[in-house]
Amino acid sequence: MSLAFACGVILSWRLWTSARLFPCVSIIPSLPRIPFPFDYVLLVTLVALLIATAIFASRACVFTTLTTVALLAAFDQMRWQPWCYQYFFMIVALGFAAGKRSADKNSRLMVNACALILVSIYFWSGVEKLNAAFIKETWPDFSRPLFHWLLRSGTAPSYLALAIPSLEILIAMGFLTRRFRKVSTIVAISSHALILIFLVVARENTVVWPWNIAMGLLVLAVFWQNEEISVRRNLTVKHPAYVLIFILFAILPALNLFGVWDSYLSFALYSGNNFEAVIFIDPASRDQLPSSLAPYIWHESEPMFLDINRWSFGELNVPVYPEPRVFRRVAQTACELAHHDRGLKLMIKDQPDLLTGHREDEYYDCDHLQ
Repeated sequence: MSLAFACGVILSWRLWTSARLFPCVSIIPSLPRIPFPFDYVLLVTLVALLIATAIFASRACVFTTLTTVALLAAFDQMRWQPWCYQYFFMIVALGFAAGKRSADKNSRLMVNACALILVSIYFWSGVEKLNAAFIKETWPDFSRPLFHWLLRSGTAPSYLALAIPSLEILIAMGFLTRRFRKVSTIVAISSHALILIFLVVARENTVVWPWNIAMGLLVLAVFWQNEEISVRRNLTVKHPAYVLIFILFAILPALNLFGVWDSYLSFALYSGNNFEAVIFIDPASRDQLPSSLAPYIWHESEPMFLDINRWSFGELNVPVYPEPRVFRRVAQTACELAHHDRGLKLMIKDQPDLLTGHREDEYYDCDHLQ
């Protein structure tokens, strides 16, 4: 997992630096950017620590790696990508087994913690997709190129969209049973292999390529021949760090269904159950913006708009962290770049109604964002 984390960091290296146009969204608004060249020093240090952790797995490596990731995450919430979040707490679990005392007990604790994380990811990823927006919007956008590539046809029927979340939930449930554990492992690995092939052929979202490979390998290592994992065992572990992981991964994602917990911390990637936002601009305000933002401005309809997600992918190689506080900070930067032109207006679409897919809109101009 440490090597996969390092690959993700390298593929999104601009995300981990401050010398970029896309703003850093720190957890405290007054927290400044990490200045050059210290941001690059931290980037190189993080990659080196992740590689060292993969090789040595000592407590010193684990602790230093976690401290470095936490520091970088505090300076920019854009770094709270689902794969970063997962790897961070799996490295926490690795710390269980890094000690010399009670090696067998600590190893079992590490495996149980990793199993809990994986089960929670599959389960909540499936639950998050059980909404009308996934069926009406996300599934058609995702399946169109996939089915064109596989079958030379258009979008798959909408009723097939329900198979995706149902399969993810069933995989999670299968992991917790001895009878269906190997079947779930095979299905999970096959699904990640199919997704990876599609992403590679389409040359899309390269930062999650190593994530899909790592997920397949982790599922194989944790579940294939592990007879000790069970619901009862996972519920009776009393280690403080394990309890924290249980709360963060198994319990708190439920709050996202009520808009209380962040989407990406609930593994709602590609679920349709996220906030969305664009920045509307007029021709005069467009001329005020840097030319480097031109590829991310949509001209095919009126009004024109700056696509925040395309900007994030284009510059950082990761999707935007889909929360209103991040959107507002990005819009503040756009306003500053355009000298607070009144032609800029941020539109935030709320999380969709689970049954209808309807979203409420909120609008902010540069004066509101100051």
